[in-house]
Amino acid sequence: MININKIYGFLFSILLLLLINVPTVYKEIKIIFTLMLLAIVIYKLFQKDLHLHKDVFLLFSVSLLFGSIFIFNGVIHSNPGVLPSISVIIVWPTLYILLIAANGYNNIFKNIEKVFLYSAYFIPIYGLYFLLSKINIIPPAFFINIFPEDVMGGVGLYKGSIEVSILNLASVLFIGHYMLASFLLKDKKKDKIVYGIAIFLLLGFVLLSGRRALLVVIFFSFFLIFLLTPFIKNNTIRKSIRIKLNYLIVYAISSLFILSIIILSYYNVDFYKIYEEIIEGFSFGSSNDPSTNARTEQFISLINGFSNSPVIGNGFGAAVTVIMIEAFATIYMAIIIHKKIGF
Repeated sequence: MININKIYGFLFSILLLLLINVPTVYKEIKIIFTLMLLAIVIYKLFQKDLHLHKDVFLLFSVSLLFGSIFIFNGVIHSNPGVLPSISVIIVWPTLYILLIAANGYNNIFKNIEKVFLYSAYFIPIYGLYFLLSKINIIPPAFFINIFPEDVMGGVGLYKGSIEVSILNLASVLFIGHYMLASFLLKDKKKDKIVYGIAIFLLLGFVLLSGRRALLVVIFFSFFLIFLLTPFIKNNTIRKSIRIKLNYLIVYAISSLFILSIIILSYYNVDFYKIYEEIIEGFSFGSSNDPSTNARTEQFISLINGFSNSPVIGNGFGAAVTVIMIEAFATIYMAIIIHKKIGF
């Protein structure tokens, strides 16, 4: 007999793997998997086999309500980006909640955990493979390109630093934190080793990427875990995490030391220069770096946009006079402009 739940779990895992590891490309394949999943959701709906925890439904409803309000606000202001915002704020969250309801929270979470773990290995390993091919250590004949040429990215070898740009690098922002948190919650030795290796690979990839924002966000995770640990109600788990966090910090420092030796043996990287570049990224108004100056101008423009409507916001899809990259802005400031303080 066909097990519809296993088929659903498999399709969901494949779709999530594609979304994380090859984002923004192969859209036709992703649409096919999404439609197959929706077909099963509709089948389960008629079978009255959708299950959703009331707290999850409540959070979704509140998010959908406020999202709809700020979408409507964007429509009133005739914001240029309001229509694309509908897919992100309304359509995709609704789709996700249906996908969760079709297979149950626990089953979905197990699938997500496996996909995140596989991705934590694949992304840095493929990133290193990509780097080695670009600097001709791996011959072009042995390089398998999983991305279209126009979005492949590149490698920059500068005096004292390396920069790797690849499409799935942004996914590390999500799975990196998850790996760190999972490492703290795992008790079995086998799990510790598996997640420990994943953290080692991710830290190495973050170092090689040369992306200042990524470096800051990943290393800020340690502070964030320390900050949130006191809010854990279970005393045993809270004490255990505090102890494990010390081990994790020592492990991370040791990993960075080993990774530094490996990197230095192949390329003359100046880590102090990398540190200076990170600090310079926060030197608003006093930097010689064109990228930092552009971010400063964008930040000021976003502040001005926020001051125009500080209470109810400008609605989703609002634009400002200075945008560094056409499709993106400083995300946290953009949220304040679209909505308002507190939401």
